[in-house]
Amino acid sequence: STNESWSHAFNEGGALFAKYGMERPAVVSFSLALDKDRNNTRAMVGIAKTFIELRSPDDALEWTNKSLSVDQRDADSLSLRGDALRSLGRDDEARESYNESLESDPNNVRALIGEGVSAAKKGML
Repeated sequence: STNESWSHAFNEGGALFAKYGMERPAVVSFSLALDKDRNNTRAMVGIAKTFIELRSPDDALEWTNKSLSVDQRDADSLSLRGDALRSLGRDDEARESYNESLESDPNNVRALIGEGVSAAKKGML
């Protein structure tokens, strides 16, 4: 449909803006994607990832939770939630989120790295 096409285009634009460190235009583009498809988890993940880059873990956590309300097993949302929780000092919850991500996608690099960092912080490595 036309909305899906626009949503995809705005997702691509958001990803390009984010790639080049243009966080605010990235959030705007991902938000436009959500205007076209309110269940667009890729846009929600894009916004969460941007907030992680902006060192705004509370906002990132909010967006990962929104994405997980649409798809509770989305590995990218789960691993980003782990990053946000770790940034907030909630290490046990972060490890749980990384583990859930790895159950959904055993090759999720962000979750593998996050789990390793969490384990190192606990002295488990």
